[in-house]
Amino acid sequence: KQSGRNNTIDLHEAYKIASAEAIKWNEAAKPYFITSVDDSIKSGFIKGEDGRRNYWNFDFVIQNSNRHLIVTLRNKAVVNKIEVTSNVNNSYIINIEQLRISTADAVAIAKARCGLRPGTDWAQGYHFVLEYDRSTLILSVVGLNADGDISRVFFNAKTGKVIR
Repeated sequence: KQSGRNNTIDLHEAYKIASAEAIKWNEAAKPYFITSVDDSIKSGFIKGEDGRRNYWNFDFVIQNSNRHLIVTLRNKAVVNKIEVTSNVNNSYIINIEQLRISTADAVAIAKARCGLRPGTDWAQGYHFVLEYDRSTLILSVVGLNADGDISRVFFNAKTGKVIR
């Protein structure tokens, strides 16, 4: 399959597709961890530069359980899903409605204000992770700093403000 721009989606679009699959698994499924993923397909553009990727992983959970469903999207379609068991910290369950910054805005700010550059090998282009860090919902943008080292810009996902 091709990995052209028309197959890329932002975090919100990816969530809609993945959550529909998770709800088939269990109506109580909630997002717990979301990340974009590298692929081996070469493209003629910088992946993630517009907040969109073609490959995403989602971890959905059931509150008060140890049940997880890992859903993988590629080119706007579910390509894998697997149920696993692991501890669930209910306070880390994501309410997607609280996300106040888009991946497009986050990458634009990370580039302009923090000098984040696209990754070249591992972490091709820009990557996105939505997760809890203690009690704060964090959207991070992964790329390279000025020295060419892997770097992340962290946003408070509920306010859209850069926090580090």
